[in-house]
Amino acid sequence: MLPHFVARVFPRAYASVASPTAALRTANARQRVVARTFLTTTSVAEPAKKSGATEDSPKTTKKRRTSAEVAAAKAAKAAEKAKAQKAKEKAKAAAAKAAQKAPLTPRRMKKEDRPPKAPSSAYNLFVSEQYKKLLGDIKPTTSEDRKRVFGEIAAQVSNGWKSLSDAEKKAYQDQADTLKEEYARAKEEWYKNTSGRVIFALRRSGRALPQKPASLRRPPPPFIRFHLEHFKSIEVPADLPARERAMYATKRLGEMWKQASDEEKARLNEEYQKELKEYQQKIKDEQAVASTA
Repeated sequence: MLPHFVARVFPRAYASVASPTAALRTANARQRVVARTFLTTTSVAEPAKKSGATEDSPKTTKKRRTSAEVAAAKAAKAAEKAKAQKAKEKAKAAAAKAAQKAPLTPRRMKKEDRPPKAPSSAYNLFVSEQYKKLLGDIKPTTSEDRKRVFGEIAAQVSNGWKSLSDAEKKAYQDQADTLKEEYARAKEEWYKNTSGRVIFALRRSGRALPQKPASLRRPPPPFIRFHLEHFKSIEVPADLPARERAMYATKRLGEMWKQASDEEKARLNEEYQKELKEYQQKIKDEQAVASTA
């Protein structure tokens, strides 16, 4: 290694001393190009400084929030979330209110909102039972065949009902009475749980509604009570047309009401006031139970 070192370095040194021109040329070359040998060290470049930064500027660090600041931020976030939830519920309530104001039709009603169907009579139960038996495997294809088959079966069913004994008819009548009691309970529950909007829509559509149970009906005023008590006692002329019979009876009842004694009117009014108070108290109790449910 030493001979190689002497061969590379010493000739250059002696040559620069011996020849001034060569020495000047060598110095200029060293200024233009930095030659690296195994005796020189590697130059380390420093990173460029950021604009506006000085050597004396302190290092900036992120300040940690205090527990109070963290709690305040959480409270603000919770308040904002509660406000958004409240606005959402308000919009939902407004949409429900608008839907309530929209016209309701029977097609848009839910199945549970529809009134219960009236029960079948004893004869209808017998017809339904016998019709399936008599029809059997008969499958009429045209409308004329259906009319013919229905007429034949209806005649057979009618004759069959007439041929039944009282004991046999009583079985169907007992079944009809059971259905009638179930219908009365279902009807009362339907009137209790159905809103007035649904009832109004059904009436407007022309659909027949079940008669309101007596327990849910508002008590009739004195004149209506008088009407119910004396309607059957009025003798309507037989020669009057059917459309004029009701008008005649109503006119006659008005005359009888005017001629009624003060004692009878006071009795009817007292009964009305008593039942009215009971009815109003019952409505209040039902509303109180519904509000706590």
